[in-house]
Amino acid sequence: MNGSAIGKMVRSCREDYAITPERLCELASVPLPRIHEIEKGAVPTIGELVALASALGVDPAALRRGNPASDPKRSAARFRSSFGGLALESADVRLLAKGAEVGRICGFLGRLLAEPPSPVATARSVVPIRSGSPPWQQGYDLGQKARIRLASTRAAIPSIQGLLESLGVHVAMVPFKSTEIEAASLYEADASPVILLNSNSSRTADPLPRRAALAHELCHLLHDGGERDLMTAVSRPEDHVEYEQRANGFAPSFIAPGAWVAPESKEPGALVLQVGYVWGFSYEGAVWHTKNLKLITPEKAQALLDDRKPILADGFELPAPRLLPNEGSDIEIGSLARGLLSDRVVRSLADGLISRGRAREILTLQ
Repeated sequence: MNGSAIGKMVRSCREDYAITPERLCELASVPLPRIHEIEKGAVPTIGELVALASALGVDPAALRRGNPASDPKRSAARFRSSFGGLALESADVRLLAKGAEVGRICGFLGRLLAEPPSPVATARSVVPIRSGSPPWQQGYDLGQKARIRLASTRAAIPSIQGLLESLGVHVAMVPFKSTEIEAASLYEADASPVILLNSNSSRTADPLPRRAALAHELCHLLHDGGERDLMTAVSRPEDHVEYEQRANGFAPSFIAPGAWVAPESKEPGALVLQVGYVWGFSYEGAVWHTKNLKLITPEKAQALLDDRKPILADGFELPAPRLLPNEGSDIEIGSLARGLLSDRVVRSLADGLISRGRAREILTLQ
């Protein structure tokens, strides 16, 4: 290992994320004098390397190689400038950077396992907001087209997360510091698309709102960002940015395309409950979707919202079983790794494609 290159990268990443040496000491559990030594060129131990990489949101392999921190895909500026107008704290910028590294690792393991490219990646097409119609209506059009292309079955999707994972998207539940953040999406070429759900957001705790949030993030992965090959989007519930409005329309249309919704009742309240139970919407989501499909009037929709009823639809977004390593069962899979990535790690380890040490490094990411 090149101690000088590693030291420069550690310092550059730390400064990019506005982390002091003292804060890095806390995050990595590496003594402060040792951090100063490493930044000046001392070669870190493997344990120190892994700890520092995790604290700085960098893959240990990249840090070991001394990859330049100026790489635009790894630049903190990329995450701070994520569209939506939300000012991010350093801790959340760092979490986004770690999520991006998770996507790179997941994509690399997918190639090792000879997995096909993610259909989400191949379908990605940046689409600007058009003038002449509301963004949410444009989202409805894009959502139905995406549903037909990516999940053509007319039956309700039991798990949006399960579908996304089958499409090569890594979904992780992680704690953002800001409770304003609901979720984030990250995409770049040669990496697996990543969706990070905020475990500190009340909306992601419930299965039905969570499936809507996942479909919302799929819109960002497919259609948002100024570049085809690089995108970071941070979503919050009450965001009136046009891209968020479009994604708000995309989500219900992807979950339940209007052409596939067959009303079984003319009574508005019964119709809303039918849409909620059959397709897996929250009550509020079912009301808005039914109104947007022009099956009920806006006035009736508002009256129904004022007389809210809970929808407890069973069978949606059930936890997926996860693969566990045959050896080293003491490993506790970290929040960032649990999902498609952890399953690929276990399969790669079983096939002899990665070492046990590397598997442990990845599985404990959080």
